[in-house]
Amino acid sequence: MRFEHLGVVALVATAATASAAPTQAELDAFKVGKKFYEDGNHNQAAQHFALATDGPTPSIKDPGLINQARMIRGASDMYLGRIADADAQFERILRSNAKFEPDAILFPPGVLDEFRRIREKLEKEAADKKAGDANTKKIAALEAENAKLGLRVKGLEEYASRYDTVTKRSRVLASIPFGYGQFQNGDPGLGIFFASTELLALGTATVSYFYHQSLPRDPVDANEARSAADTARVVNWISLGTFVALAVGGVVQAHVSFVPETKETKSRPLPKTLTSFHPFTTPVAGGAVLGLGAAF
Repeated sequence: MRFEHLGVVALVATAATASAAPTQAELDAFKVGKKFYEDGNHNQAAQHFALATDGPTPSIKDPGLINQARMIRGASDMYLGRIADADAQFERILRSNAKFEPDAILFPPGVLDEFRRIREKLEKEAADKKAGDANTKKIAALEAENAKLGLRVKGLEEYASRYDTVTKRSRVLASIPFGYGQFQNGDPGLGIFFASTELLALGTATVSYFYHQSLPRDPVDANEARSAADTARVVNWISLGTFVALAVGGVVQAHVSFVPETKETKSRPLPKTLTSFHPFTTPVAGGAVLGLGAAF
């Protein structure tokens, strides 16, 4: 009896080295199922280990022994033609312990080949997942770079659509009456005021002068002619003085408010002959491609 237990322990030694030793009760439960399998009672072996490892009150809890039990259960399922059930047990073993190696003496070549097939399948899935994760990181990095590139393109478009103009002003032009200095300083309201009032005063002075000149030299009524001449002369002096005062005041105001130059930023549409670029990211096998697209 002791030697049988030692045989069971040897069977699970590889898988159980990293865990605590199974209890005697677990070893006895494993021995019962193993005996069913060795006697060819595969249905009983599968049922026994199903309850012992996955039942409401499992009798085998040691991880290494559980994997050995699942291996026998999977082999029994294969004998019974339940390949999918067998594969499920093999997969659970390998997900629990990827380095698990079944006993080449206890299990026939067909079972061992199926187990290796499941191992290769899981290894491929793991490799694909790792590659997929790497590609996802690459794509995320490219998309981040894509976003930065998009901001740069947008910034360049905004930069190209704006330009600065510098307007230089002249003291000589500021000395011209009729509000020219105010218009040059960018004050059109004040320029209109000086231009309109100076023109009105100058026009009044001009009209009064020509009116005075048009009076007859030998009037019928000398008193009336003298009064008209005096009125025309007074209006001429007042309007001419007003013009001079407004002209001088306008020139002085233009020089007081004078700014040598002004800088202004203006917008302009981009020429249609320029190409509009936009960044893009395209997933490809093994990664992604970052580039610039152009719209003409």
